[in-house]
Amino acid sequence: MKKSVIVVGAGLSGLRAAQLFHKAGYKVTVLEADNHIGGRVMGFELNNGQKVDVGGQWIGKTQKPILELLNELGVETYEQYNKGQKVHWRKKCSIKTFSSSSSIPPLNLFALLDLHFNVISTLDRLMKDVNLDYPKKSKNAEYWDSITVESWAKSKIKTTSAKELLDVAIRMIFGAEAKEISMLFFLMTLRSGGGILNLSETRNGAQEFKIKGGAYNLAYLLKEKLPENSVLLEHQVTGIQHDEHQVTVFSGDKSFTGDYLVLAIPPPAQYKIVIEPSLGLPRNKLCEKIFMAAMIKIYIVYEKAWWREKGFAGEAIPFDNSAVKDDDGLSPFSMVFDGCDDNLSVTALTVFIAGKHAIAHTKLPQEETKTRILNLLSKLFSSEDAKQPIEYIEKNWLLEEWIGGAPVGICPPGCLSYYGDALRQPVGRIYFAGTETAHADVGYMSGAIQAGERVVADVLKYEGVEI
Repeated sequence: MKKSVIVVGAGLSGLRAAQLFHKAGYKVTVLEADNHIGGRVMGFELNNGQKVDVGGQWIGKTQKPILELLNELGVETYEQYNKGQKVHWRKKCSIKTFSSSSSIPPLNLFALLDLHFNVISTLDRLMKDVNLDYPKKSKNAEYWDSITVESWAKSKIKTTSAKELLDVAIRMIFGAEAKEISMLFFLMTLRSGGGILNLSETRNGAQEFKIKGGAYNLAYLLKEKLPENSVLLEHQVTGIQHDEHQVTVFSGDKSFTGDYLVLAIPPPAQYKIVIEPSLGLPRNKLCEKIFMAAMIKIYIVYEKAWWREKGFAGEAIPFDNSAVKDDDGLSPFSMVFDGCDDNLSVTALTVFIAGKHAIAHTKLPQEETKTRILNLLSKLFSSEDAKQPIEYIEKNWLLEEWIGGAPVGICPPGCLSYYGDALRQPVGRIYFAGTETAHADVGYMSGAIQAGERVVADVLKYEGVEI
């Protein structure tokens, strides 16, 4: 009799796992609480009929899992636009530009040396001590998991400029603030993604390429590989019962029974499910401690790419306490990039609002935040054209009912060193996927793909099937 697998979560990780299980001869059922597939990748249709990625979008040349999947599916990529002048605006300084050939804004010599030796080189050295399979076995794991990145940075970084740049990088990579993140989790993520520079850069970094047809389309291409009616939308899982022989999943008045279960959902989402018997203290505490990051993505669509005509790359960093005079001193957004597609059927700027910026943004009326953002873009790029968009699309991932944030679940101090072994460790016939569980590219689409592939390999190995 054909073995069966139930997958909870129709994001990239769950769909990749389902596709590979189906290919291996298993009966597959995918249950998705939302009314669409994709999870943290999502498309939005513009007025001109073109679609844009309001979720994950970037890949880098070191991200082998997703590159291999794209090759398998026959999907091409194109470069993130990176020509012309970048812009930064720092406290008590005028707006300045710098070449797109550099990922680092101009700094004085002392700050540049501080950034290179005390930040980049030090982090590259420390991350090599991280055990990606068992983070708590890493060198000095208990110490690193007892402090935040903020605590480490205050003790090591000598200049305000270097600290500000690290804060920007952390906010954009993690969707959280340095004071929220365990240093051990930070180092683990850096190790999984090739280092702080690789994760921060467009050219030769993790933001170098975008996917033709949109990243959201990968979910639909994977779904096409599955039997008809095997992906069930609006099926919130409310309960799971499992024993040594099978797993039964409950959704409303329906139940589904399989030989194995894959939970391909963010760890905090597990808490919405009653699981009997319990998955155990380590897994439960892990899911209790991990929190979802804060990220908002905005597409501001224009008639033409006017910033390119003016010699700008479309990339800008407005540092806090420089662009606004509000009491909190926060910038209206964290960074902006060129958001055009490869054939300019979409001409847009893509604004990211992350970490504390996202929290502050969510508390304000959208019309107010829109005005602040457009005014700041006009100042940064010295053009009134910035105030004349033809469309303004905001995706606030904090408001997603079933996900609760993006791009990744964050481990605060006291999480990985105590409960990290439970991140990927199966409990009976229940396995765990999702980008949080990846060995490579944690927090990225590639990590989601790798995690889905790992789960399939683990089950097949348990079944004694040669891979």
